Amino acid sequence: TVWRQRNEEKIREFVPCVALTGALRERVLRDENGSERDREEAVASLRIVTYNILGEQHALRKMHDYCPRTLRVWEGVRCEGIVSELEGYGADVVCLQEVTPKMFERDLVPMMQGYEGLHVAMPKRLAEMEAEGSSVQGAAVRIGMSGDHIAQCTFVCTARYDVEAFESLFFRDSMPASRFPENSPVRTKMSGLTDAILITLVRHKATGRRLVAANVHLFWDPKFPHIK
Repeated sequence: TVWRQRNEEKIREFVPCVALTGALRERVLRDENGSERDREEAVASLRIVTYNILGEQHALRKMHDYCPRTLRVWEGVRCEGIVSELEGYGADVVCLQEVTPKMFERDLVPMMQGYEGLHVAMPKRLAEMEAEGSSVQGAAVRIGMSGDHIAQCTFVCTARYDVEAFESLFFRDSMPASRFPENSPVRTKMSGLTDAILITLVRHKATGRRLVAANVHLFWDPKFPHIK
């Protein structure tokens, strides 16, 4: 903050208005000497936050014992703290990793006010699923996931952006036999995983500009170094 105050003119000279945050960005926008281009770019800007929030059960593993267990339990302090942090960023698109269907449906969707939520397990948008009486956790089971299986979810700010389409591309369904023979170690391992890319097409309401956001969480395990 001090650095920004002392170097405001340098920041304005070298950093586009769309990259500025908080009060400084507002000052640039209100500045009577600010260019019209700066204002237009700020209107059409996009702020993305990506955050691996550590799955509900994963956080309780022994490998994370360096942190007090009370701070790793999802319900309560950790959940509320993460949502509060996300709200503070004021992001247009939030890409989260290690979110179980249960965490998404039970906690994040009700708490992320002003955002439309999409999860890897969802075949349709939440409103359509609710109208049919189906749930995200139920949809997860149908594709081989449990309610505690970590995956990705994306939240889109509905005040500035519309979700036009979304799709989950599972790696296990995208492995050509010519490269990955049926009994190859990679195919054998990937067939039991639900790793995927959550692809979301959004449209900026004010300008009509479109953007594709791809949210991915790649499998990694030192026991399987050939899979990444």
